[in-house]
Amino acid sequence: MKKIKNQYIWLFAVVLLGLLLALSIYLGVSGWYFSVDTSLVTDFVLGSNMQIAVAKNSANSLSLNFSGAFISGEKLDQVVSVRSLEQQQNLMLRAKAFVYTSAGQFCPISLQTTQNWTFNLQDGYYYFSEPVLPSSQISLCNQIYLDQQYTLSSARNYIITFVVESLSTEYSAQEFWGQSAT
Repeated sequence: MKKIKNQYIWLFAVVLLGLLLALSIYLGVSGWYFSVDTSLVTDFVLGSNMQIAVAKNSANSLSLNFSGAFISGEKLDQVVSVRSLEQQQNLMLRAKAFVYTSAGQFCPISLQTTQNWTFNLQDGYYYFSEPVLPSSQISLCNQIYLDQQYTLSSARNYIITFVVESLSTEYSAQEFWGQSAT
C-alpha cells in the first residue's frame, strides 16, 4: 500500500510540474505576463523628417533604411534635427553620418548642413559652432549624398546611421573631442 501511495505522489508531482512548465511556456511565448508598451519605430525610411534627442555628455544615433540603388553624388532630401533634452545646461554638438557595408567598410555620408555646422576633414564630424540652448531644437541637415568615390550594390539594402554626440559646456571640447566646436 505504501509503495502505491509513493507512486501516486511521484505521478502527481510530475503531472503538476508538467502543467506548470506548459503554462510558463505559454505565458512566455504569448508575452502575457511581460510586455513593454512602447511606441518605438525601428524601420525608419529615408526621406522622412527625423529627430534625434540628446542629453548632456552622451551619444545618440538614428538609423534609416535605404536601397543600394542610391546613386553616388545624387542629393536626397533628408531633414534631421537635434533636440536638447537638457533643462538647464547648454550643449556642444558634433555629428556624422555613414553607411556600414556588409564588407565591413564605412562609407561616409555627406550632409547638406544648415547654418552653424562646420565639417572637420580630419575626423569626419560636423561641429555646431555655438552652444545649443536648453530644450531647444536645431536642424542638422536638409539633404544627404554619398560621395562619388563610393559605390553600393543596387541589389542590396543598407542602413544609414546618424550619430550625434553632446558635451556640456562645462567641459572642454578640445580635450574630449580633439576639436573645438567654435
